[in-house]
Amino acid sequence: MTRYYCDYCDMYLPHDSAVSRRQHNYGWKHRDNYRIYYERLALPQATVPDQTPIPGAVMPPGGSLPPMGLPPPGMPPMGFPPMQNQPVPAQQQNNQTPQIQNPFMRR
Repeated sequence: MTRYYCDYCDMYLPHDSAVSRRQHNYGWKHRDNYRIYYERLALPQATVPDQTPIPGAVMPPGGSLPPMGLPPPGMPPMGFPPMQNQPVPAQQQNNQTPQIQNPFMRR
């Protein structure tokens, strides 16, 4: 018969019998090694952050943009040209708002 190998304790038992295995499995060293083994397996899973997206979170830039290609039918091939050298209305040039006179106020 071959010797019994305990994966948790990383050792071979000297006798391969049911009594020997049972006695080993009830020992405090085996129980301690068993606990440590499963704690190590659970540790990396607890430290890995959840990869599911949070509802309402901001999408990465460019994530929702369609790939560049031909424009849809009926649309201009490029964006509209910027408005350059267009006259600015008088109120926006001086940054003044018109004065409204209140008939109930005295000067």
